[in-house]
Amino acid sequence: MTWLRYLLFPFSILLDAVTRLRNLLFDLKVKPSVSFSIPVISIGNLAVGGTGKTPMAEYVIRLLHQHTKKTAMVSRGYGRATKGLRIANTTDTPDTLGDEPFQVYQKFKKEITVAVCEERAVAIPFVADQVEGLQCIVLDDAFQHRYVRPGFSVLLTDYKKPFYADWLMPVGRLRESTRGAKRADVVVVTKCPLHSTAKQKEEIRNRIKFFTDAPVYFAAIQEKSVHNFDDERVDPAQIKSVVLVSGLAQSDLFIQSMQEKFTVAEVFDFRDHHHYTAKDVEKIEKAMHQHQAYVITSEKDFVKLNLLCQNNRDRFLYLPIEMVLLEDGAKFDDQLISFVNQQLAEYELA
Repeated sequence: MTWLRYLLFPFSILLDAVTRLRNLLFDLKVKPSVSFSIPVISIGNLAVGGTGKTPMAEYVIRLLHQHTKKTAMVSRGYGRATKGLRIANTTDTPDTLGDEPFQVYQKFKKEITVAVCEERAVAIPFVADQVEGLQCIVLDDAFQHRYVRPGFSVLLTDYKKPFYADWLMPVGRLRESTRGAKRADVVVVTKCPLHSTAKQKEEIRNRIKFFTDAPVYFAAIQEKSVHNFDDERVDPAQIKSVVLVSGLAQSDLFIQSMQEKFTVAEVFDFRDHHHYTAKDVEKIEKAMHQHQAYVITSEKDFVKLNLLCQNNRDRFLYLPIEMVLLEDGAKFDDQLISFVNQQLAEYELA
């Protein structure tokens, strides 16, 4: 621990005390926590930032769609300019929904309903009432949102920075103590390198087992071929030089991957949830022309930049990604679908 961390350590102790008290009040039912008859799946983490919550939500949505489950996603809508409950429609933008819910809406709008609301305990019954035949609700970034008691809780942790090796904020990145892991029904270790060995995974699994008895699964990010902003696949062979643009919690994996595939002329590395402006686009286009390069951005940033890039669209590209579960991922699928089927059967009998 560096000297700065020593100075910040008392604040971590204070956060630990506050979050422990809060969790105790929920556990003792002093603070209200609502459960629902409809299956509710929560996806979240113990740490702040980039563990892959949105790719995981998309994985779950695809899985439910494959099993013909009519699904809605309810998110807080972080970073949006609107307030209150909002159900996504064709007039929405990242500003009205938040960048991540808007990304999910753009990708799955024919298959699911997307809603945003600060109070998800209020949003869930409203969405269930509005969407005929709704069978399942996915909550994004809801592990600490204990006002809703999910039926199935997915806890994500980063392969390179697992929660058991982290500290509470501001010393580290944890929002609450590692004891919170006991609320998980499954733990998914995300962003695993494909070359990780069975021994490395077993070591991680054993460390996690110290905090929770939940099954532990491993997942990786699978990159697809780059697409232009009109969503057409682009042949990588025609891309000689690129300017990278990202506003991610952890942009290092994106940047490293692109450096391995292309000659990177310049990098624009903005903060997570960056609100792009016309001036940003001007700077990006200037670099693009200067280097005679393509621009490549992340899928999350694409949904925001797409609205601003009316010129040079053929030179702006984005990298679609998907989360894939490794090895025994079928067990995860079976566990989640079994939960949904069982709760739906109980709901229909009630």
